[in-house]
Amino acid sequence: YVTFSVDPTVVVVDETGSVSETFTVDGANIVPTISSNMRARNYTEVAWRGDSTPADLHIKMNATLGDVATYSYYPGYCGWYPYYYCYPSWSYAGSYNFGSLVLTMGDVKNAAPTPGKLPLIWTSSSRGILSDYYTPGVPSGGANVNWARIQESIDRAFADSPYIQRTP
Repeated sequence: YVTFSVDPTVVVVDETGSVSETFTVDGANIVPTISSNMRARNYTEVAWRGDSTPADLHIKMNATLGDVATYSYYPGYCGWYPYYYCYPSWSYAGSYNFGSLVLTMGDVKNAAPTPGKLPLIWTSSSRGILSDYYTPGVPSGGANVNWARIQESIDRAFADSPYIQRTP
């Protein structure tokens, strides 16, 4: 493989509301991190022009958003020996929103002519907690996302994959 291209569109599945929603967001602020990692491995970038972009490798981004509710309760305890004592009860209730970013690298160079089918040669998945002000079900254009954390996770995924290397 010599060339690569990155699709700047992120397909998002939002499962934080009562109904799952799918939409797309612009991932142009993530593309430079992916591109710099690929260029550092001696690949040549080709500008994305859709699925027909003439590159050996296509990299696509998908995200899933979800939420978790949690509740803990400790009933307390009292005893009599050698004196009367009690530990108070306590409880905690809370929730948080999380997101996963999945990068897939498809082999266009050796793909069968079947439309929509592309052999994958690499996949990475990163998961983290979204910021406190995320509003479930409301596409925000990325205002609720920690982009630095995402870029760090992409760098880590490439660092963990030293076999992604074009040999000159």
